[in-house]
Amino acid sequence: MLVLLPIPGETLVVKFCCSYTIDTKVTEGNYIVCTPGARKDKLMCHVNTLNGYYERDDEKQNVRSQILLLMVHVTTVKTLAMAFVITSAL
Repeated sequence: MLVLLPIPGETLVVKFCCSYTIDTKVTEGNYIVCTPGARKDKLMCHVNTLNGYYERDDEKQNVRSQILLLMVHVTTVKTLAMAFVITSAL
């Protein structure tokens, strides 16, 4: 789980941090989260401050990067074609 925690030294600034695990469910909306390496070993967090964490599949990541490269290539080709048309018209 990602946990929304305050940033040390910053006032009113928070961000989702690390990949922590839920230890126990205290009430319907509160959970004890194990936070090794943090100031406290365990924190009680409300469900609104938790977010799911899923590792990306390498296959999906490779497909996304290939699509991005294709999009960049198509954009470059279109830009070159437009530049050729403009210079040919002059």
